[in-house]
Amino acid sequence: MWLAALNYWVCPACRGSLTLAESINTEGNQVLQGTLKCSACATLYPIIRGVPRLLPSNATADLLTGAAYKHFFDSVAPSGSAGDDVLYGNTLSDEITDFLKKTGLSSLAALQGALILDAGCGIGRIDGALAEHAGGVLAFDITPAVEQAFVAWKDRPTVHIAQASMTAIPIADGTIDLAWCDGVLPYVSDFEQSLRELLRTRAVNGRLYTWSYDEIITLKERIGRGFHNLNVPMRLRYPAMLGVATVLSSAASVYRRKNLVKNAPHFAQGMYDWSLATGVNHVTVGKVRSLVGTIPDSQVSNNGRRVEIRIGL
Repeated sequence: MWLAALNYWVCPACRGSLTLAESINTEGNQVLQGTLKCSACATLYPIIRGVPRLLPSNATADLLTGAAYKHFFDSVAPSGSAGDDVLYGNTLSDEITDFLKKTGLSSLAALQGALILDAGCGIGRIDGALAEHAGGVLAFDITPAVEQAFVAWKDRPTVHIAQASMTAIPIADGTIDLAWCDGVLPYVSDFEQSLRELLRTRAVNGRLYTWSYDEIITLKERIGRGFHNLNVPMRLRYPAMLGVATVLSSAASVYRRKNLVKNAPHFAQGMYDWSLATGVNHVTVGKVRSLVGTIPDSQVSNNGRRVEIRIGL
């Protein structure tokens, strides 16, 4: 954790400022092991392997999901046992292109000087690219896989990584110039609270992009949730899903007279993803509009299977 992160992270319980109460292991201006203390409520938060653990006391369900995603990244992320440079079917270059498309930005240069929030960053794949242009990047996730993000970007003094919960984002009100939350709200334990937290952190003229699934439930989700409900062991889950995906892709190849087997790993990753969270959120445009307040109706829309929120974009 860079010491400069204390200018941004706050107590998730009361949003008081944090101070460094104990520093056990340091490396230059970074604290690798230590303790943070809230100046208001005196709650203590550990820094472990360079990552401040800014978790609320009621995050049990989300922590279970986060632990499951650690297995996911250990298996299928680029550094995982079955991984390559593709995650969810996208290379890093694809992810940056997707970021620009969803936010409507012409290029990353448009982020110049902005404070970016990557809410639910996973292993933080795009955070280094964002930091090349932004004034700072605050990235967090509930999964311990954020340790991979810290290792990846530990030499970038404007990238600040934390383990935290969407239901209690450890950032002060009205701080963020652009909040980016891609593929996270479908899997949080409390959708409404998490969305309120995202909206709270946005600066007065700040921008926000996020989404959740609409009411349609796909075959991929049904299979994934079946594995979850059967409590198939994590060490067996992805290999089993890859087998199922290969069979289904082979059948689809025969039906469509086109080789679709190459898509099996991506299909399996999707099923694996569906199987991890404690629950899955499906929402309507009407429900989301009732939560986001007075913004134009056009900024909440159904795009494919997703209810998307674009504020200021």
